Amino acid sequence: MDTLLLVRGGGSLEDLWAFNDEALARTIAGLGLPLVTGIGHEVDFTIADFVADLRAPTPSAAAELAAPDAGALLAALGIAAGRVRTAAARAMQRRGEALAQSERRLKFLHPAQAVRERMQRLDELQARSFAAMRREGRSRSDRLLRLRAELTAHSPAAALGALRQRAAHASERLTPTLRHGIALAGARLQSALRGLHTVSPLATLARGYAIVTVGASGEVLRDSARAPAGTEVDVRLGRGRLSARVLGKEP
Repeated sequence: MDTLLLVRGGGSLEDLWAFNDEALARTIAGLGLPLVTGIGHEVDFTIADFVADLRAPTPSAAAELAAPDAGALLAALGIAAGRVRTAAARAMQRRGEALAQSERRLKFLHPAQAVRERMQRLDELQARSFAAMRREGRSRSDRLLRLRAELTAHSPAAALGALRQRAAHASERLTPTLRHGIALAGARLQSALRGLHTVSPLATLARGYAIVTVGASGEVLRDSARAPAGTEVDVRLGRGRLSARVLGKEP
C-alpha cells in the first residue's frame, strides 16, 4: 500500500513554521493515502503532526515506520503464530478432557451399566441365600441327629440289651442254685423293664403321641403360646419325622 512521508530535518521555529499552515493541514486531512510526518526533532510539534495518520520524532524514524523491518515482522509473526498454536493446543486439550469426562459420565449413567450392576447385586444375593439355606439345612440335620442320639441313649431297649448280656455272662459262672435265683431276679427284672418300657418316650411315641420341637431353635414345644402362626416345627413320631408349619393354635 502507498504511504506518503512529510519530513524535514531540524531547524528553528521559523524554519518549521510552514508546517503550521491551515491550508496544509486541510490538504493532509483530505488525502486518501496514509501520511507519516517526521518534522524537525523529537521536541518539535506542528499542526501537520496532529493531522497526520502517524508522527515520527525524526525523518529517519518516519522512514522506519513507513517501511518496517521484514525480519522483525516475521519474527513477531512467528511469535504470534506460536502463541496461537499453543492457545489452540491448550483449548483442544481442555475440550478433549471435557469430552473424555462427559464420556465417562455417560458410560456411568448408561442403562446397560445400571443393568450390569443390578445383575451383579442379584448374583451376590442369590449366592448368599443359597449359602444361608445350606447352613440352615446342616444345622437342622445336626439337631435331628443329636435328638436321635439322645433318644437312643435313653432307650430302655439299649439298657435291656446291656443287662441281658451281663446276666448271660454272670449266669455262665454261677452254680445251678444261683442260676435259679438269678432266673427269679431276671424275671423280676423283665417285669421292671416292661414297666420302664411302658413309661419310656419311645413307648409313648408308639401309642400315637409325638415330640414337637421348634425348627429354628430345636426347643421342645410344650406350650402353644411358644409357637405363633407360621412357626416351622419338627414332629418326632413313633416311626419317622415330619416337618410342618403352624397354621393356627388354641390355648
